[in-house]
Amino acid sequence: MEFVALIARVLLAATFAVSAIAKIRDADGAKQAARDFGVPKSVAPLVAASLAPLELASAALLLTTDAGVTAGALLALGLLAAFTV
Repeated sequence: MEFVALIARVLLAATFAVSAIAKIRDADGAKQAARDFGVPKSVAPLVAASLAPLELASAALLLTTDAGVTAGALLALGLLAAFTV
């Protein structure tokens, strides 16, 4: 079971890392995507700029142990929940 959890953590971390890199490489697209999600135009740049570091932090924490994994999982849960509301 620990192996399955490790694989899930690695896959989720990779997904967040790829997403963050895409946002960094296309900042204008990230801003537009934030607006398309319904974020008000006035705060869309802040939201778009905040997502990549948060996604990278979650990815890194998911690859650590104990408290780091828990923090990374909670951060990932928060990010995923924000996109489904």
